Parts: sequence; C-alpha cells; structure tokens
Amino acid sequence: ETFYKENQHLIDRSVSIRLENPQPLYAFSRQFAAGSNFDSTQRAHVITQPTLIMAGAQDRVMPLTLTEVVDA
Repeated sequence: ETFYKENQHLIDRSVSIRLENPQPLYAFSRQFAAGSNFDSTQRAHVITQPTLIMAGAQDRVMPLTLTEVVDA
C-alpha cells in the first residue's frame, strides 16, 4: 500500500505502456506456460551473491511461503 502511494505515477505509467502496446494472447500464454513450468529451487544454493527476494502476501507469482524455500 505504501509502495503504491509513493510510486503511483510509475505504476500508472507502466500500466499505460502495457495498454498502449498489448501483448498478443499467444505470446502471453507461452510466456506464462514457460514460467509456470520452470522451477529452479533445487539450484538456489548455488547463488553466492547477495540477492533480493521480493514477494507479497497476495502475490500469485512469488508467495511468501516460497521465499523460505528460496532463502534456504
């Protein structure tokens, strides 16, 4: 909520760009399928650099519970 208030202009601009340049449904579907079927959690231990893990309580892509798996 705070993030949105502080960055509303950037978020609104991002939405405008996406609406002005819609992605074809077939491309969205293929990207969604690729992301949905990709799981690199077993390789997370090879990351040696400090890494920011972003997630949210209502995030459908990176739920909070998954951050514990990635952070292990």
